Amino acid sequence: MEGDALQQLHALKQLSRPVDKYVSEFRVFATCAGLTDILQLIHLFRQGLDSDIAIQAIRRGLDNNLQAWIEAAKQGEKIIRMEKIYLGGKQTKCPNRILAKEKHCTNPN
Repeated sequence: MEGDALQQLHALKQLSRPVDKYVSEFRVFATCAGLTDILQLIHLFRQGLDSDIAIQAIRRGLDNNLQAWIEAAKQGEKIIRMEKIYLGGKQTKCPNRILAKEKHCTNPN
């Protein structure tokens, strides 16, 4: 059972789902896998997040605290949602502002 949960945890991705749903599933698999190493848990959590949300969390320069990463991901999701509302739902060709600046992306609309 632990081995299966660990494999599922390694394969777990947010896939544009709400962060809360991803966090709930992550916690179940982490508990079933018996993981206690905080650095491994943070790495796996961050690895499974959608890249735009992970970047928002990384920008916060978090310590080795899983709950802080979870809260930062939730806050990042809110920021991204607000940006989309502000931009009127228009998206750039690149998935986030950082890439848009780096690649000189333009708004396709």
